[in-house]
Amino acid sequence: MLQGCGPKDFAYLNNGADSTVKGMNDTKEFRIVEEATRDIGLSDDIVTSMWELISAVLWLGNATFGTTSNKSGSGKHKRTQSTASLDGNTSAEALDNAASLLGIDAGMLTQALTHRTVTAGMETMVKPLNSEEALYTRDAFCKALYSKNFNQLVLEINKNIKGSGELNIGILDIYGFEIFEVNSFEQLCINFCNEKLQQVFIQLTLKSEQDEYKSEGIEWTPVDFFNNKIVCDLVEKKKPAGILAYLDEECVYPNGSDNSLMSKFKKNLLKHKHFEVPNNKVRSSKTDTLFVIKHFAGDVKYCIDGFLEKNRDTLFRDLIDAAGSSSNNYVRNLFPEANSKASKKRPPTAGHQFKVSMADLVKTLMACTPHYIRCIKPNDQKRSSTYNEDRVTHQVKYLGLLENVKVKRAGYAFRTTYFDFVKRYKMLGGKATWPNSGDDKEATTTILTTCGILSDEFQYGRTKIFIRQPMTLFLLEEQRDRKLHDIANIINSCYRAWKARKFFLELKELSMALFGGQKRRRRSIHLYFVGDYVNCKEIVNVQKVLHKFNEKKILFADKVTKINTKWKSETRLLVCTEKALYNFDVNSKKNFFGGEKFKLQRRMPLETIEKISLSTYADNYFVLGLAYPGDKRGDYLMSSVRKAEIVTAVKNALDEVGRNLELVFSNKLEWRR
Repeated sequence: MLQGCGPKDFAYLNNGADSTVKGMNDTKEFRIVEEATRDIGLSDDIVTSMWELISAVLWLGNATFGTTSNKSGSGKHKRTQSTASLDGNTSAEALDNAASLLGIDAGMLTQALTHRTVTAGMETMVKPLNSEEALYTRDAFCKALYSKNFNQLVLEINKNIKGSGELNIGILDIYGFEIFEVNSFEQLCINFCNEKLQQVFIQLTLKSEQDEYKSEGIEWTPVDFFNNKIVCDLVEKKKPAGILAYLDEECVYPNGSDNSLMSKFKKNLLKHKHFEVPNNKVRSSKTDTLFVIKHFAGDVKYCIDGFLEKNRDTLFRDLIDAAGSSSNNYVRNLFPEANSKASKKRPPTAGHQFKVSMADLVKTLMACTPHYIRCIKPNDQKRSSTYNEDRVTHQVKYLGLLENVKVKRAGYAFRTTYFDFVKRYKMLGGKATWPNSGDDKEATTTILTTCGILSDEFQYGRTKIFIRQPMTLFLLEEQRDRKLHDIANIINSCYRAWKARKFFLELKELSMALFGGQKRRRRSIHLYFVGDYVNCKEIVNVQKVLHKFNEKKILFADKVTKINTKWKSETRLLVCTEKALYNFDVNSKKNFFGGEKFKLQRRMPLETIEKISLSTYADNYFVLGLAYPGDKRGDYLMSSVRKAEIVTAVKNALDEVGRNLELVFSNKLEWRR
């Protein structure tokens, strides 16, 4: 693209000082940029097209123009006309390189840079440009290419990082106020931008807040502040005309000049208290070109020289058509206006375009909820640990930070409508506001009173409640979080109880189907099914055992009576889980905390349970028939009023793993002792 050339080989790059910067590696920085384009999701084609366009701009900057004199007419009508042409082979080669990168025919691009098509009524004529006009046209085209390329880059980035939701977070990095020894049209635009953004800041922080207090009937002592709207009007207003209006008007006149523009400023703007001309009574070549605008950041002295030329920095139709004919899709899409019919209207000036752009930016900002980070410049030398008190004091003053702090300290940190306040905090007012609150203002009073908020911490407006300190809001939020936690626990408990009740009702129905009328007395069937009757979660020894075998859910737990081999009764704790049955010995001696002691006697995996035997009589006995290879211990004869729930729990657990439980109903119970 650059054919091995460096910064010193391009006119747009070698007008300043040394192109090298201490501590900066251009190759490394370029790789970082390329990596960033990939991270952001830009395609290789788009990135390549952007680099090609930037390279074309650099080559165009090397194309210079000389003057060719052409004689036309005869006799007394004979005249000499100056026409711009490429100045030597170097310029021609540079323009060919640019045309190739842009995908534009070199002859068409040369014609567009050295001639201008003028339409007057129904007639169209081609006007040749002189060398100075051609250079201006070249620069205007380069600025348009670079600007459109940058805008397209912003669009591509925004498109790739755009989220799926409607809410977005944007960051506006405001370029600072510029005050140089010589300030021109560019500084006027930049400082005008800062004036508009300062106006937005004032509107959203100082003026709107105090206006809200007044409209809501809040007791308030107004804080005076400088409203810079008067400075914005000086620059942009149409009636009475401001600086940009007079500038555009002067650009329309064929004989308009910087001097005539300055004369209009003196004639029409000198009475404005934020505009002045230095040493107006003493005329000199220096003072005749200077005027001062008293910005919110301080007085800035501008030089009128070049204002008209820079304001006319617009693109002629010939260049737009040339770009629209490009074989490069990227370049062609940057100029959609090439496809529209040529407008007879004069193209907008640079100042007008900037003003429209600022209006769009302000509209966007006003539709958002902005938050500000104010950066204070400690010194002008860009040195660390250096603090210039006068410089900082000046910034704090002109940024309006003191007034803003006064309003914030004297004002209210939080305000919202009564409806929204009650909607968020109604659970804090007890039964008076939960779940139904009634009148919003009365409910707000109830909530604040219940929470113990002192009366000097808030004020009632006509439609809103105003809370003074952030700590008060934090207190409300903390109490709300606690209350929501309690409410969540209640909902959770109710849900768990409902779910458990549903489970045991289903288990009970299954139990009735299992027994099928084969027991004379069905008392255990008609009992409520609860599952854990001894609250195993509170028994440490039981929990240790269950944790050891990675048991997660208890299906049944209750004390039962075991008949041993000597026909004596023993109290045992029988626990049924999803994996096994656990037989715990219950020691009648109390432990240190006064509770019973539980010791595991036997773990019976569910797959070892072959059958459960029951009689047909009205008794509570059942036999667990076990088949445990290598275990010489016998079956269990047990008695429990909840035998139906035990049988159903075991049956349900075995069904989950695809095994069937055999139920034997017989008046002769047999078991292996």
